[in-house]
Amino acid sequence: MTGQWSELGRWWRADDGRVTAFVAVVAVALIAMIGLTVDAGLALATKVNEAAATAFLDQADAQGTVTVAGDTVSVVVTATRRTQLLDLFGIESLTVTGEGSAHPQRGVDGIDP
Repeated sequence: MTGQWSELGRWWRADDGRVTAFVAVVAVALIAMIGLTVDAGLALATKVNEAAATAFLDQADAQGTVTVAGDTVSVVVTATRRTQLLDLFGIESLTVTGEGSAHPQRGVDGIDP
């Protein structure tokens, strides 16, 4: 019986400190899948934010561009409005351009200047 236990002990110790190729491949694949999921989710969130800014421009009847760089959304708006009183002096419309950018903040206690 002692021989059987020593044989079992030898078999058990044969794997000490070794990582099989299967475990290494599965770990790399798992990390890649998690990375793909996280990055795809962030990309989708950015696209949704950009779509919201574009929808706001359409609703405001303004023309402009929306760009995303990292976690910052930048909007440049150009709007043309007909004048009321300046039309008497030959100025039929005014073109106004504005730009702004925004990025998410967590744990905000006040407004950043």
